[in-house]
Order: sequence, then structure tokens, then C-alpha cells
Amino acid sequence: MGATAKSAATKKPAAKKPAGTKPTTKKPAAKKPAAKKPAAKKLATRPAAKKLAAKKPAAKKPAARKPAASAMTAAGAGTWLDRLLRAGERFGEIELVVHDLPALQVPSGQIVVGDPVAAEGQALARRVAPGAYPVALSVAHIGHEDRVAAAVVRLAERPVARWEAALADDGAAAAVTATAAAAAFVDAAAFRAIVDERPGFPTPSYRALERQLLTEHYAPAWGWAAYQPTSTTGNCVAFACDAGGPHAPAWWGLDEAGAAVALVLDLRLDLQRA
Repeated sequence: MGATAKSAATKKPAAKKPAGTKPTTKKPAAKKPAAKKPAAKKLATRPAAKKLAAKKPAAKKPAARKPAASAMTAAGAGTWLDRLLRAGERFGEIELVVHDLPALQVPSGQIVVGDPVAAEGQALARRVAPGAYPVALSVAHIGHEDRVAAAVVRLAERPVARWEAALADDGAAAAVTATAAAAAFVDAAAFRAIVDERPGFPTPSYRALERQLLTEHYAPAWGWAAYQPTSTTGNCVAFACDAGGPHAPAWWGLDEAGAAVALVLDLRLDLQRA
């Protein structure tokens, strides 16, 4: 009996199951949203159209730029500009085609380089003789599109002996940033007339340039326009290019005597430079 009492005293009571409780409700795992299919992209038949249609930015005084090197004779830079203007020049599989545009009328004797659609530009310090000068575009076929590689105003038939950075009236190196996807050579008086139209946006010049660049003289990935404000005898010869750039520097082509025979905008395309 003593052994039986001892074992009864050491025996652990059986664990009691808790009274029935409601099982904890588990929150369903958050489902990841189904991946959305990317919206079909529309074919960009006119890549510059949207940029040109944007509202013109408020006129800003261009920031002063440090003048570039005075002459482009070192490291074959002058040769590079010569190649850009030569019809049939090849860069690997890329061939340049030169297109003649209407003449630039410069009765004021001063040329402005800039983006006339955005009413931005720099008047060049060097003057030219008042007159009409041929303009040409050098266009490169890259992949499945054409792009402007350079633009030139021919001031004389004499050959270029050396290239010199074009300076603006304020002494800065002149260059074009295509804010509204266009660049141009403009007579200084004509440019002032274009800027003066700004309060009535969209202005007559804006509508005329947009119509020509995107409709009348449109080519895949580029186009051109020749516009003369009604209040002047000078004009604007423009072409479409990439917006916000390229930062296209301007260069004077000089003859042996140092007289200007050409004015070039280099669009800075990567054409396998040598």
C-alpha cells in the first residue's frame, strides 16, 4: 500500500485541453497585382511634332560661355568640319548627303544663330556684307533615319584655309541649344521681329515655322523652313533637329587672308571621328 501511495503522489496530472476556442482567422496573403502589359507605343512618324507644339519658354538671357579655342587646326578638327560639308563623304556605312536650302537674306549684315521656334539666339560679333547667301544641310543616314550633321552658310566661293570659333556680341563662344527642336541662321533684324511677336503666342512666325518644318518641307526625322517676318527684308532659314541639344557650336571658315567664307553649325553627331 505504501508503494502504491508513493507512485500516486508522483504521477503528473494529465494536461487538460483548453476549452474550445475559435481558431484565429488568418488574413489572406496580399496578392501581387497582375503585371500590366505595356501600352502600345505609337509610331513616331513626326518625332519633332510634340516638341515643336510645346509652349514657348520665357525668353532667358543666355548664360555666358567661355570662348572655345580660337582656331580649329589642332588634332585634325578643321578636317572634321571639312568632311561634314562634303557630299558623299562616308563614315563607315554612314554617307552624307548635302541638301541646298533657300538663301539667307542678311540686309542687316549681322547673323544670329539660335532656335527661332523658341525665340532664342545669339547675335554674332563678326559682321558680313549685306546680301543673300546660299545655305546647305549635310544630312547623315543613321540606322533607319536621317539626321542633320551640319548646316552651312556659304559667304564666298573661296576655299576655307582655317576654322575659327564664332563669338557672340558678348564675347562668348556662339552655339545653339535646340530648345524647341529647331536651329537656324537668322538675319539680326528678322530675329528681333520674331522675338517681338512673343506676347501674342502662338505668333505668326511660330505658326509659319511649325507648318513648314512639320508639313510643307518635312522629311523623316528632319525638315526645313525659310521664313521672313512681314516687318523686315531679312529672313530665317531653319531646320529641325533633336530637342534640348545637340549643343551645336558655330564656326567661321576663313580664307588665307582671314576673311570669312563660310559659317557652320556642327551638330556634334557621333560619326566615328578620326
